[in-house]
Amino acid sequence: MTELTQRTAATVKAVTAAGGALVEAGLAWATNDPVSSSLIGSLFAGVSEDALVRKLSKRERARVVTTLGAAKDEIHRRWTAGDDLRDDGFFVSNEEPGGDSFFEEIADGVIVASQREHQQRKLQHLGYLVASIAYESRVDRVTANWALRQASELSWTHYMLLALVDNAEFTLPEHDLGQRPTWQSHSTWEAFSELGERGRQLMHYDRSGEHSYPNFRDHPGKQKRSPSGQLLALLLRLDKIPRRDLDAVVATLHETAAPQ
Repeated sequence: MTELTQRTAATVKAVTAAGGALVEAGLAWATNDPVSSSLIGSLFAGVSEDALVRKLSKRERARVVTTLGAAKDEIHRRWTAGDDLRDDGFFVSNEEPGGDSFFEEIADGVIVASQREHQQRKLQHLGYLVASIAYESRVDRVTANWALRQASELSWTHYMLLALVDNAEFTLPEHDLGQRPTWQSHSTWEAFSELGERGRQLMHYDRSGEHSYPNFRDHPGKQKRSPSGQLLALLLRLDKIPRRDLDAVVATLHETAAPQ
């Protein structure tokens, strides 16, 4: 059987598996879409169909569709760019109860998270998480579930702050957490602190060139992503956050109290 025949057959299988639910959701597979012409296409269609036939409210359904659409587009983009899907058994059904593959387990977890996610701007990045894990063989099952938990619990503000840390395109303040002239400023600084060494440890203070026992400081301009913070930023594709959103957060961090 030629590759073209295999791909066409897989496409038909994926479209059939998806059924009317995906068509209604606007995620019907095109015959030239590589996502639907591979094992992941069939699995993705099955996971999507299962999600969309659940009893969901109108808003929950819209959230799931947004997340699945982002995942599909990112998988397609990486495939087109020449990236290879992982081949370490991540897509193969396992012998545990239910028999789901690790991919189906993570995808279902992302779907459940997106169903409950009230911050709409996080949804695309949850979809990117599914796509990233489909390609990154270095991300094992434990790490994938850790990343999903982090992504679910962090706020959109956390996402933006993590995108800003250690980013040479932005100039962050070089002062301590203390100048909080508004509630928005206060909440943004609090979110920043939660990402650090006294919180989730997704970033840490850059102590290069200092003595062995420096005083701890939360200077945003001196923070670096920790290895786990860097991994999470990559999996969630935080580099795709619009520049205007990041500029607004930087402006908030630079706010100072008006002179008396």
